[in-house]
Amino acid sequence: MISPPPVIMAEMRALYEERSSLYNHNWLKIGRVLEALFDGKPMTFQTPNEWNKLHLLIMVVQKITRYVETDFKHQDSVRDGAVYLTMLESLLREEEFNAHDRI
Repeated sequence: MISPPPVIMAEMRALYEERSSLYNHNWLKIGRVLEALFDGKPMTFQTPNEWNKLHLLIMVVQKITRYVETDFKHQDSVRDGAVYLTMLESLLREEEFNAHDRI
């Protein structure tokens, strides 16, 4: 049987409350961290790869702040962060390869 929307919404609320309890509303902190990192530097993203790199940076920041919110105990955030950084390096290597290919 298909779950009715109110049941799904109740499940989502329970998940939100669980995560908010664990990560202390971490999602509200990401903007301040990114603002501090960029320190007023204007950012423009034009290519899909630039947007992908920004996305991965945001995911890394999210994992670092989640790790801090759990008093440096959330191993899953450490591992996730390492995966996102590896993905970011892959994009950087691809850019480097493509830059040399054009020469």
